Amino acid sequence: MKGIMFNARYGLENAVLRGTKTRTWRADKKPRYEVGEIVAIKQSYKEVMSYAFYNDKNLYDKVCNLFDEAGATNKMFVKNELMPHKIRITKVTPCRLQDVTDDECMNEGIDQLIELGYFYFEDKKVEQGFYHKTPKGAFATLIDKLNGKGYWDTNPMGYAYEFELIK
Repeated sequence: MKGIMFNARYGLENAVLRGTKTRTWRADKKPRYEVGEIVAIKQSYKEVMSYAFYNDKNLYDKVCNLFDEAGATNKMFVKNELMPHKIRITKVTPCRLQDVTDDECMNEGIDQLIELGYFYFEDKKVEQGFYHKTPKGAFATLIDKLNGKGYWDTNPMGYAYEFELIK
């Protein structure tokens, strides 16, 4: 089973787990995932233990045995088969980054302050919000935060993966 990481600092991992993020764009040269494929959401063993303590005693015991490994705090080093949350890929589309629509930006994890008419995401580490008048503006800033200033402007080719959270 393959795994996928979502950025926790900008709330993307939580948005996936809430079911509000259902799309991710990746600068892949060829598709990394296929329609119908089940993919593990990579989380640190520390995060998995918190979930498993209340929901899955068997998983909790397995993860406890691995807790002093590199995956304890770094989700890059976890075993995909031990991840409790998974997604199913429902659509794979080759596209340029800036081809994204406003609706697709919302599916990428952008939130909306309806009362004020702003679209935004937050940096959880420094408790700062980034507010824009359009979903695309917020998404462009998010992309630059994730990949480096000016990345949005390069408009690279990649793949948009649409998915559903498996309950």
